[in-house]
Amino acid sequence: MGTIDTGSGSSEGGVRNFKSGGGWGRLISEYLGDLPRQIDSVRAILEIPNYEKIAQQAHRIKGTAGTYGLEAISQNAASLLFRFRASL
Repeated sequence: MGTIDTGSGSSEGGVRNFKSGGGWGRLISEYLGDLPRQIDSVRAILEIPNYEKIAQQAHRIKGTAGTYGLEAISQNAASLLFRFRASL
């Protein structure tokens, strides 16, 4: 079993167990590998700025990160989401 620090702050230290080489671990690795592209997308949208598109992208990041147990990422995206939804 491998571990990944999800930053959830739970009594288990925010660590989710996964089987190396497949299952959640593979999905989380792929997601984390793609996350910089998603963040770059948000940055590009901020240049426009298009608050609706920023909120949509933040919602996607929040939801997917939450599904994978990546609480710190999910919470940061939620903060961004709520800030830009208030601007709509």
